[in-house]
Amino acid sequence: MKALTILAALLLCVVALSCSSSKKSLEADVPLTPYTKFYRLDGSTMIYDELKGKTAAILFWAAWCNFSKRAVRHFNDEAKRFQGRSDVVFLAVSIDDDRALLLQRIGQDKLNSVTHVFSGNGPDDEAYLAFKVREIPAAVLVKPSGDIMQQGSRIDLSEVR
Repeated sequence: MKALTILAALLLCVVALSCSSSKKSLEADVPLTPYTKFYRLDGSTMIYDELKGKTAAILFWAAWCNFSKRAVRHFNDEAKRFQGRSDVVFLAVSIDDDRALLLQRIGQDKLNSVTHVFSGNGPDDEAYLAFKVREIPAAVLVKPSGDIMQQGSRIDLSEVR
């Protein structure tokens, strides 16, 4: 009986160690940026791989959303601080389906310090789905390696040097 108890305890330790070591390696992994396409306002396409080697700040927003309006203005102001730096890119991904409304908002608020991308697919936008965004505004900060540094309703750009 004592031998059976010891054997059971050893088996339990082996299982616990194997689970904890696999969990540890998963926690060490940083999520990578998903493959996706962005559609510029001029109609050209950009794939995310074109941004490798650069820090990318990405904002998902919509011209009709009041919270997004404030977020994109702030995002545009932040982009001004990084103007002239080729190693940092600011992408404002519109999930609007109304191009005219989007262009009106960009012009009205002078949002010209960021690169605007727009598919016209609304919440079915490829990038919106690829980054698994659930609400807007939402922001993502990506390292030059493609690892996601931050993702949420806001990002802290103080980490960008």
